[in-house]
Amino acid sequence: ITLMQDFNEFLSSFTTDMHSLDDFRRKNPQYPPNDAITNITHDAAAMTRKLLDHLTRNNVMQKIPQKVEVNAYKMAMAAWTNAFHPDSGDRCEVILEEYGERFGGDMNLMPTLECYHTVLDAHNKSCSAFFSKRKKEGPKTKGKNTTPAEKALGLLRILNNVHTAGDMFLKPDVKMYATALSVVKNSLLNWECKRQLVFDESDLKLEMELTVEAFGVLDQMKNMLRDEFQDKKAKGGSGEINIERWHFAIQAHADCVMIASRIFIENDINSKYAPAAQLRDLEDFISTHSSTIAGLIETGNPSSGANEAEIQNRLEKAYFCSLTSELILAKELGGFGDLSDALMSAETSEKIFKRMKRRSEDSSRNLQHLFPSPKQEHYDALIQCWGECLQNRYSTAASNLVMKKLNVFPHDKASDILFQMENYISDTKQIDGAISANVVWAWSQSIYWPAIY
Repeated sequence: ITLMQDFNEFLSSFTTDMHSLDDFRRKNPQYPPNDAITNITHDAAAMTRKLLDHLTRNNVMQKIPQKVEVNAYKMAMAAWTNAFHPDSGDRCEVILEEYGERFGGDMNLMPTLECYHTVLDAHNKSCSAFFSKRKKEGPKTKGKNTTPAEKALGLLRILNNVHTAGDMFLKPDVKMYATALSVVKNSLLNWECKRQLVFDESDLKLEMELTVEAFGVLDQMKNMLRDEFQDKKAKGGSGEINIERWHFAIQAHADCVMIASRIFIENDINSKYAPAAQLRDLEDFISTHSSTIAGLIETGNPSSGANEAEIQNRLEKAYFCSLTSELILAKELGGFGDLSDALMSAETSEKIFKRMKRRSEDSSRNLQHLFPSPKQEHYDALIQCWGECLQNRYSTAASNLVMKKLNVFPHDKASDILFQMENYISDTKQIDGAISANVVWAWSQSIYWPAIY
């Protein structure tokens, strides 16, 4: 038991502590691990499994209290939540099955909902290693292994069915829904928010199925929160939900915004699956409950499990994905139809940018993590949107007439955004030179536009 504790602490130092000490890792937890980290975390987690096997095979469990035995199963499962390995979730799930077989039916010792949280956390940890391995092996080995997203959603469906059948102890909670959505997002998108299920038509079909189911999971979570809130109100309670659950709910919304911004399942821009609709849904959710969250923060309610820095990081990425969603789609299709389409897209992105900035400026200091201000990547995204309008392929006689009527040319827009960034960002970090390069590139494209020169 002591050795299992030591291995868990060792694993935590490689993963959790590494993320907390390194700003890049903290902001990009799905950055692919190198082989050394994958192997050493796998070996340490495997040792906890061997120790558990030693305890069970040699009948040692008969000599120790059952609660200690339960703790051994939980520690063996927890080890895989800190292992960057393609099979982390699978190994954790196998231990849960054995634990359930050993104590199933015992109300005091049987696996709890928290054990299923652990399995989902392990699947989440496996995403980057799973897809790194898949990329190295190539499309010929694709399909041999089920993605972490499919496994997470399958586990969530099982719990929903069990709860529907009458088991009140395994009712999925907000954390369960949010973690499942996190696994889906990290399976569909890599650490740079780029699609990674792109090998062939079967991949595209799976991508679409996972996306649709993700939105369904978000709806289930929203309905559950609404019902619980109304139920507490009806019983005379305050209706408040602790801050950790609010944070998980916001995390789930943000992940769905990122998914919607990269995977388009309908052409109708007014669809509820459209990126703009998902972002509005997220913003409305935060605005509706911000006063409640502020009150919980003021009363010292703990926010363990989904800290404020993590929530802010998710929201910043959600805004970045929304700003670039139409540009990314256009590049996948070979460009916008014409200049007017490119201009309309840039104007849409500018509205999102201004809304993000305004919401941040209007928010209270203790809620800055829910109303983040634009960062360098957001300014750069908007610069790229305006720069796209100057691509040579859009320059025609008709488009030059459109360009001539603009009050401000796109390259001037890009320069103005850079100037705003230099004056607005107050931190001491050096501004990324690539952003200035994007502005210079925009100016260089003006030679293709007679309406400008």
